Amino acid sequence: PALAREATSDGWLPIASLLNYSTLGQLVWSFGGVGVVADCVRQVGSMLLEISSDGSSIRKVPPRVALRNQLEFLFSDGNYCKDVHLQLLQERDGFVPVEALINSYQQLGPHEFRSAAGIEKQIELVAEALESSVELKL
Repeated sequence: PALAREATSDGWLPIASLLNYSTLGQLVWSFGGVGVVADCVRQVGSMLLEISSDGSSIRKVPPRVALRNQLEFLFSDGNYCKDVHLQLLQERDGFVPVEALINSYQQLGPHEFRSAAGIEKQIELVAEALESSVELKL
């Protein structure tokens, strides 16, 4: 509860606050504190968390970005060649129908996406998520 009050209205949480409220801080402060945490998250990469441009804050990836990240992973070179089901969904023009994708991957996207009422709303959310993708097109 106290840590939640430290977050900004758009979800950014200062890493220093996170370290002050957790046992992680005791371990990390002597090694560089905020910079160490930011460097670790950047190096490892995350589909769930993002680091602010100045490296001082962290937040949960917004649902739209999380969905885009998952879709980009599904169609990535490393996954697509192994996902036979996804390959079978592909039509002759090379595209996979969005509705077929949603119906086949029930765990796709964050909770906000999965709980959206109706396939039309889910298709709309996929379209919004892919607007910012440089790797996929609708």
